[in-house]
Amino acid sequence: MLMCTKLVALACKLSSTMDYAQTLFDRVQHKDAFVWNTLIRGYANVGSCQRAIIHYRSMHHSGLLPDNYTFPSVIRSCAGIKVGVDSNTSLTNSLIALYGKCGNLDTARALFDVMVVKNLVSWNAMISAYRDHGRAFDALNFFSTMKHKGVRPNSLTFTAVLSACRHAGLVDEGRKHFESMIKDYSIVPGIEKFASMVDLHGRACRLTEAYRFIEMMPVQEDASVWGALLGSCRTYDDF
Repeated sequence: MLMCTKLVALACKLSSTMDYAQTLFDRVQHKDAFVWNTLIRGYANVGSCQRAIIHYRSMHHSGLLPDNYTFPSVIRSCAGIKVGVDSNTSLTNSLIALYGKCGNLDTARALFDVMVVKNLVSWNAMISAYRDHGRAFDALNFFSTMKHKGVRPNSLTFTAVLSACRHAGLVDEGRKHFESMIKDYSIVPGIEKFASMVDLHGRACRLTEAYRFIEMMPVQEDASVWGALLGSCRTYDDF
């Protein structure tokens, strides 16, 4: 396998030998990320952008997760074809989410910005990426822009928004979004969102208000909700 992988890498260096590289690649029985990345990069380098993207999808379907060596070739390929990024919104959304999880927010944002058609999943992916990496204000600004552009948030959007408020200690803003979620978008909050509100108020030493959210819950509270309140009580010695 090692020898075959090396031959694939050599054959990928020239456009005239890419067909041979493909033949060698097909003979590799147990394909790892390295050999996939080698072939994808080879097609991207010689301008066979469609083939690079097709192999990216095949890699994903095989159960192997793309890594930081995969994405640059895929992005170049998307940029290299007319239908590119915007013809496959789901592919771009996946890339944004993966880059976001890796903490490469600049690349995630660059992908988002080149999309002509952005759907709710695109916006949610960026809001969640900013939230996950401590950039709460960027997440909330993105949320505001999303609404301004007429994109209607869903339950997942508000989960990320409330979490961003919680981590940034924005109690009043978090409460405003929680109330707007119910009043303006008819979204019924579940345990996760109530737990966020309990934790948000608890962290700010507003324990009475935190407890009121538990009393408001239309569903049976669970350990996560009580744990959020008790954790705050311990912090402020209020038992």
